[in-house]
Amino acid sequence: MFSCRRDTLWEDAMNLASFLGEQLNHLHLLPHPPLNISSFTDIEHELSFTGTNSCGATFNYKSNTAAEWGFFLRRLAKMRKNVSSRLTKWGGPIPSNLIEKIDEYVPPDFAKLLNIIQNLPSGACQPCSWIHTDIMDDNIYMEPSSACSTSSGNIEDASMGDNGHLSSYDEVKSWRPSYILDFSDLSIGDPLFDLIPIYLDVFRGDSDLLKRFLESYKLPFASPISKYESIEGGQKFARLSYVAMCYCILHDENVLGAIFSIWKELRSAKSWEEVELKVWGELNNYNGFP
Repeated sequence: MFSCRRDTLWEDAMNLASFLGEQLNHLHLLPHPPLNISSFTDIEHELSFTGTNSCGATFNYKSNTAAEWGFFLRRLAKMRKNVSSRLTKWGGPIPSNLIEKIDEYVPPDFAKLLNIIQNLPSGACQPCSWIHTDIMDDNIYMEPSSACSTSSGNIEDASMGDNGHLSSYDEVKSWRPSYILDFSDLSIGDPLFDLIPIYLDVFRGDSDLLKRFLESYKLPFASPISKYESIEGGQKFARLSYVAMCYCILHDENVLGAIFSIWKELRSAKSWEEVELKVWGELNNYNGFP
């Protein structure tokens, strides 16, 4: 696993970033079975709720493309419930002054996060995708590179003995990623959601690794909402960094704890926008590749 080799593999980390970009490209392009559109009446009912702060999360389906996002939007709506109390319970290093500002930062209408525009013929700017949701360092299988140095200085092919242990050399000098494991949390949703554990857990916030990942990923995450209509707050909804930061806040895992552990200087941040641009600002330079 990459988690067991992290300290000795930094020279191979760029190859890992390229590998993950390629694999996520394949995963996010996989077709998914048609969703049962008749079930969206129930989904829409679940999305229309009033939380402790009286913020409603609503969504009207205008097409099958927009409707298939209902499963993911329902998940976001459930995450939105009691988010402030959940983060308060987790406590440090999440700043309490930022927890108090969540309601003004996270939108009540999650469709805007996904640029699901009701007056478009398709109803949404992009289809949802299969997402792994849990690509962390212990879910990446590493194996020796095809050639490595032995204790005698000769270059030999790495091989595995019958007992499963490495043979023909005393110490592996180079490893390569070969598989992504554990698809038990596979779901349908926004591909950007998969980037959160990769960037925070695998890359530990390294922007160079993020850039290399994006160079291999080559798929657009979303189209700017301003291309289609003018809405209140449209500028922030057009920022991929804003979408990613909202996902981090809503996440049912303590990814904010990871953020404020990696970027300790952000513990004194005055706004979520400050955290957003420091952590996810690089995404705003990314438009995908043709």
